[in-house]
Amino acid sequence: MGIFWCIVYIGEVGCRLRVACVESDFSRFMEVEVYDLVARNSAGILGMDKTTMNNLVSLFQGEASPVDALKLLIMYIARQMGRGEIDRRTGRELVRTLQGIYGRFGRDREMLRAAVMKFLTLLKWVYDSRVRVQRGSNFDGLVRAIVGG
Repeated sequence: MGIFWCIVYIGEVGCRLRVACVESDFSRFMEVEVYDLVARNSAGILGMDKTTMNNLVSLFQGEASPVDALKLLIMYIARQMGRGEIDRRTGRELVRTLQGIYGRFGRDREMLRAAVMKFLTLLKWVYDSRVRVQRGSNFDGLVRAIVGG
């Protein structure tokens, strides 16, 4: 909501306010929201092959443009869904999450790269931990699954 308020302002001061709001949104995403997104996407990833999980990260890292990398990543997820390597529900949730990240940070390539990379890295760590997370969980639910409570 704050970002729309900032866009109302015009001129040099308005530009500074808009940038501050975008950076604040990015900081909130990186420090809080990405953890909930990872928890929400974690329920179905244990069914994936380890190679598929590793390829999600490698594919994104391997492209110079984060926008192109994100598009390729979405296409790879679709391919793996078609091959049965990623179940449809998990694949749809991953694509929705990636679309949401692009919608928020797609105008700034560095923010986009950092946001997607953090999401994928944390997702891989949860995958490697083999912790079973219930669908729709948030970060607190993930922590409860880790500690067994």
